[in-house]
Amino acid sequence: MKLLAAFILVLLILLSACFSYAHLKIYQHRFEQSLMSEGTRALRSNPELSQVSLSFQGLDARLSGFVSHPRFRLEAQEKIHALAGARALTSWNQIRVSPVLRLDPQSAGGYRVSGWMPSDLWRDRVAALLATCAPRQVFDVTAIQVDPTVLDPAYLDQASLPSLLGSFFASVSQGALVLEPNRLALSGTVRTETEKLALHSLAQRSMPGPGNPVVENNIVLAAGADQRGRGQAWVGAGIPGLDLGRALRSFPIFFDSGSTVLKPEEAAKVDQVVAAIRQLAPQGKFVVTGFSDSSGAASVNQRLSLGRAEAVAALMVARGLPRGQLELRSVIEKLSAAQNKNPDARRRSRRVEVTAKDNASRIP
Repeated sequence: MKLLAAFILVLLILLSACFSYAHLKIYQHRFEQSLMSEGTRALRSNPELSQVSLSFQGLDARLSGFVSHPRFRLEAQEKIHALAGARALTSWNQIRVSPVLRLDPQSAGGYRVSGWMPSDLWRDRVAALLATCAPRQVFDVTAIQVDPTVLDPAYLDQASLPSLLGSFFASVSQGALVLEPNRLALSGTVRTETEKLALHSLAQRSMPGPGNPVVENNIVLAAGADQRGRGQAWVGAGIPGLDLGRALRSFPIFFDSGSTVLKPEEAAKVDQVVAAIRQLAPQGKFVVTGFSDSSGAASVNQRLSLGRAEAVAALMVARGLPRGQLELRSVIEKLSAAQNKNPDARRRSRRVEVTAKDNASRIP
């Protein structure tokens, strides 16, 4: 009887311990959830911390994500550490800082270069790049600060960046430039619309990174500038006897198979088309014709050809041409058996052509 009583007592103690443990875990989970909610609200109170993520292991907070300045990294940690019951350990702060590069003109001439780089080596690379792109300019890079939590500035390795910087320093007056992993902002004044468009095109090619890179073109035309860009000729405009029809035919815009997405190198052709129109027929009407080959379902080919025309027209409008000057058409191009076996012939059928409306009847 005593053994049974002892067994029951031990069983009750174990059940009580299990119940207490379960109750503790439930309470702890609810407390962590409460900390998560409070911590998230605290972080979101500062827009600069919108890309910071928070998680808890027990009461210890783990921070990750990205900020634009090292001080925001510390601010995020302090906000969480201020919550009752939370611990934000420095060793668990995995927030990284975005590499930022700013170029601002100085009143005495030259540029002040500021921002954040991960090491002295990267700062030296910035100085060398700028000196190569604009050897006659003076750049003060002492304001670039170094912090080991800054990500590597991969945008400095883009092949088109030196061309952009060289054009920027050569054509923009009192210009400022900001480079971030997914953002490039330009400001200042230029002499012609063509220069502005060319810089915008170069900027887009210099920002092919992940996500949705943003190009902010805040460049304006100087007072009295030629709005149509006659001060600087587009490539080919200096050829004697070159008319608008020949100019437009020299820029067929090609697409990948089954795609309606403009590739960067083809988007640059759209800039040239727009520049030619602005110089040779700024008030003209134009037909944007999308082509596809005849292989596959006719409905799919119709969608592809029209989608390609829409993609090119949208970019032309974004470059400043009124939508009312453009008419869209689609063509399914029938290839011969020999052409279907020729990869280059199939590639040429995946294109968009821009023609003056008077000549559009020539399109098959």
